[in-house]
Amino acid sequence: MTGGSLTTTGERAYAVMGWRSGASGDTDISLKDVVARTSDADSHAVIGYRQGGTGAIRLDVEGGSVTTEGSGAGSHAVVAWQQGSGDIDIDVKDAAIETQGRNSAGVFGYRSGSSGNIDVDVQGGSVASKGLGLYGVHAWARDSSGTGDIEMSVAGTVVTMERRLARAVFAENAGTGDLAVKVSDGAVARADGERSIGVYAVHGGNGAITLDVSGETVVAVEGGDSAGVYAYHFAPRAIANEDTTVDMTIGAGAQISAPFATGVQGRLSGSNTAGVAISHAGAIRARDTGILAWAALSSGIEILRLADHEGVREPMIHVMSSGDVTVGAGVMDAWVRAVVAGDDGTLSAGEQAVLGAIEAEDPDALDTALAALPAGHTDAWKARVRGFLSARGLSMTDQSQMVTITAEEREADRATFEILGIPRAG
Repeated sequence: MTGGSLTTTGERAYAVMGWRSGASGDTDISLKDVVARTSDADSHAVIGYRQGGTGAIRLDVEGGSVTTEGSGAGSHAVVAWQQGSGDIDIDVKDAAIETQGRNSAGVFGYRSGSSGNIDVDVQGGSVASKGLGLYGVHAWARDSSGTGDIEMSVAGTVVTMERRLARAVFAENAGTGDLAVKVSDGAVARADGERSIGVYAVHGGNGAITLDVSGETVVAVEGGDSAGVYAYHFAPRAIANEDTTVDMTIGAGAQISAPFATGVQGRLSGSNTAGVAISHAGAIRARDTGILAWAALSSGIEILRLADHEGVREPMIHVMSSGDVTVGAGVMDAWVRAVVAGDDGTLSAGEQAVLGAIEAEDPDALDTALAALPAGHTDAWKARVRGFLSARGLSMTDQSQMVTITAEEREADRATFEILGIPRAG
């Protein structure tokens, strides 16, 4: 369809719908310069839907505008809903997308069937969501036993979220398959409410997460308990393997702004996993932690690069791992807090990194971590710790007297704590 407008009133009144049930066959919807608008609850503007059977869903929206105005829940603007088997392919270019109701996505690819890839490509235009718990651009493979990759690209699009619990760009895979998210070419992902996330990739099955933010892109969150860019893999122990990874890249020119929250966070849980790798060549502005990386069980962490950062009040880089922790030579003049949870993990760091704090659950783990550091790092760190302990009547040789640092103590002696690490009581 080219040109024209479509408007509906009343609940479950869709402006454009393509529907198949049972028998095989594809569902295709193509709109160019069309104005589509719905005004009540559970009223999607443009929807391609399959119930059972096999077949792809393809949505192509170019130009025009797509709006859902209902104040109730679940009125998506552009949605492909796959309850059979088959791929989802959504292409939106230079369109103005807006939703207002609760839990309503601007662009949404959803699969609850057993298999099929999800490919969402949004270029130019805008996506604005004004309701509670909204998602701007969203892809979701819901079936934990399902198979299929998710690939999402948002290029040059302005995505804005106004309420709390929002996700501007969000991809999640519960089954088997890789998950890749790229936000680029001057895109804006903004979420202003509390407990919101700018760019979010989450995986609960078997497969890798790759998250790439680059090309003059701006990611901004304003609310507390939020995150600018967040990748989280919680693969169950039974299925996790060496291909279960979190790989995050913030490219040159990208800006991450989280004045009340964490800038970039990568988290991985599960056994036999390869670990978390983060490379940051853009700019980061955050009040609390600039980069936060978690890896459970035997996983390791690599912070490969950190270029431009300012305004961070607490640790610039905070890593927690029971495996090896690597802070690469590309991390320049950044305060690093490393928590080594296991008894055999090692810590390595480039000479330009400032090891602000090294913590461990027990003395043996601490010694193992320190053994891998360059001599200059280890000697300087131990000398400062020895002086700190001596002032409190403690000794490095009496490792049973490990020091717990309270927030008040840290604030009172901030200059000391920002250049040295103190073991934490187990």
